[in-house]
Amino acid sequence: MGETASYAGRLNLQEQVTRIDRAIAETQKFQRESKKLRAEELKFDRDRHLIPAAAMAAFIGAAMAAFGPAILRAITGHYP
Repeated sequence: MGETASYAGRLNLQEQVTRIDRAIAETQKFQRESKKLRAEELKFDRDRHLIPAAAMAAFIGAAMAAFGPAILRAITGHYP
């Protein structure tokens, strides 16, 4: 009977080791996915801050293209 109990104990121990190994693998997979998502979040956060600056630069550029010659003529007094 001692051998049967010992064998059953080893099976139970092997099942537990297998379960722990599976849990470790799942945890590592979750950590890799979490790291990827965090990197993507940082990318989008950085891009989100650039959007207002890009829009403002585009607006200023368009305003300068549209009104720049008129402003220069008004300042210099030359009317072609």
